Amino acid sequence: MFIPEPGAIVQTGATVVDGSTRDFTENRLLIVTADGSPLRRKIAIFGYDQQNRWISAPYQDYPAGTAGLRPDQAYFDLTFRSGASGPTAQMSISYTDAVNASISGPSIVQPSGTYTWSASISSGLAPFRYRWYRDWELVGTGFSYTGLAGGDTTLLRLDVIDARGEVDSHTKRILVNYCEGARVC
Repeated sequence: MFIPEPGAIVQTGATVVDGSTRDFTENRLLIVTADGSPLRRKIAIFGYDQQNRWISAPYQDYPAGTAGLRPDQAYFDLTFRSGASGPTAQMSISYTDAVNASISGPSIVQPSGTYTWSASISSGLAPFRYRWYRDWELVGTGFSYTGLAGGDTTLLRLDVIDARGEVDSHTKRILVNYCEGARVC
């Protein structure tokens, strides 16, 4: 689940269907925040839905935790007609920042040199995949790309895809310097 920023409203919950025994009476949901404090409780009573199933669906909106902390937890507990507790379930809800990447490496190169550019990632959910394009042609899929300077100005593009499938793309214009020494003409 991708939450755009800490404090954004997220909904969590689960639908439980007891298709035959009708033994359950309620479904309790407890949300515990990343710092360990209980945040929200909700109880949903079992009843018939439109398909004549015995069903309970506690869902709850709450503000998202802070990226980088231990995940929020949602706990579900079922109660039987006899009053005994039934099966329990637990769900972790992790909040990560949107993938944010850039290209590190030289912007000005000498015509006969070989240079390396690397991905610089400040946020997102690992593992990451990479696609490097040089003048719109795919030239690499690793963390870094090494290539010859070439004969003219080059456009280098990097796409970084995180584990959720979120993509961040950056371009860098590489200028080939034909002047002597370090000065640019």
